[in-house]
Amino acid sequence: MVQVAMGELGLLHRKCYNVALANAYEGLGQGKRTFRVPVSVVSDWCEFKSHNYQALYDVFEELRVTPVKSVTFDEKEAKKGRKRKRVSGDGLLSSFAIIEGGIIEYSFSDHMAEILHEPEQYIWLSLNAQNKFDSKYELNLFENCVRYISVGSTGFKPLEDWRGLLGAKDPYYDDFKNFNRKVLKAATQGVCDKSGIIVSPEFEREKRKVSKIKFTVSENPQMQLFDHKEHSRIRESAAYKRLVEIGLQDVEAIHWINKKGEAGVLENIAYVEAKKPDKNPTGYMVAALRAGYGDKSLEERKREEAAQKQLAKNAEAREQKAQAEQAEEMLKAEFSTYQKSRAQDLIELQDEASITALGQIVADALVIREMCQRWEAIKRDPSQLDLRKSNDRIIFGGYVVAEALKLWGDPQDLDFEEYKKQKSAIS
Repeated sequence: MVQVAMGELGLLHRKCYNVALANAYEGLGQGKRTFRVPVSVVSDWCEFKSHNYQALYDVFEELRVTPVKSVTFDEKEAKKGRKRKRVSGDGLLSSFAIIEGGIIEYSFSDHMAEILHEPEQYIWLSLNAQNKFDSKYELNLFENCVRYISVGSTGFKPLEDWRGLLGAKDPYYDDFKNFNRKVLKAATQGVCDKSGIIVSPEFEREKRKVSKIKFTVSENPQMQLFDHKEHSRIRESAAYKRLVEIGLQDVEAIHWINKKGEAGVLENIAYVEAKKPDKNPTGYMVAALRAGYGDKSLEERKREEAAQKQLAKNAEAREQKAQAEQAEEMLKAEFSTYQKSRAQDLIELQDEASITALGQIVADALVIREMCQRWEAIKRDPSQLDLRKSNDRIIFGGYVVAEALKLWGDPQDLDFEEYKKQKSAIS
């Protein structure tokens, strides 16, 4: 598994790089290293609201000169029984050029091409999801968690590695409380609210200080997870194949089908083919797509939509019921995550006497012998619980969290219905 730390880049830079990678992905697997993409397509994918394309050219030039660190966790076991970590450096792009007509040409080094074409890397390319994020921390966290959806967890990694991957290297974040409050909590909430995954951090401590972090990762049942599933379907469509035959690039063809729908694109293709342009059929096709040449009239589209309206209405009612049930389950999971985080914060603020009191309450509540023995073995210290172990997770989530919130929290920390009201008010 490879993680690439590009955290120092801004949000627009990350979006542009993802578009460049999406455009290149198929070719990388075929040995290609140099690619082209219209700047207008980059602008559309990134939801860049200006026609000042020079700003996008500047972004690509900055990508060319930006060094990147890749962190590889080797599947081969080291002597001490853990995966070996390899850190290497390269450039995000090895070259960049502007071609007359608004075409961006760029290339990757062999090393970056090898890293970027790993199967796990393609799930970075949630190009629709990336435009929902408001900060680079949200996008960075999403990209570094989504690839673990199949295994359910990132595994524990050093705190400093996560700071690098998320782009929080400022000395202000040397204090974990600042990093947790300003970066981890905000980014976690953003990813859960806006993407196709739900993530939750867990901490490993050394001498009561957080030393390692892992994120549990699960699919958000309410949202589409991976664009590449939809892209694979699009590549099988007649509209995609016709556009590629005419000369459009992969990401360009996908962009127009996403924007206009397969039927709309086929209308444009039929118009262009009827005109039989001898010169620059690719340019003529792009112009037709942009201007809407061959699009059906509004009345024609209304008649077609009316024929499907009743079916859609019935399907919508069924879907709304299912979504409401899924939303309730997801909110309960979010509330549980919130309670754990809130309890952890409260525990960190307490003095030794208060922690001792909590320890006694938990000891009185535990009834299973193995858990009682474990609680005494760690001297009733919540920071010594190893949340990778089943019994420790039960002690923490089933006893420590509830008792800590009762002792030091607010009443609403234990009230799911109140949490649901607050979430509803915010949305």
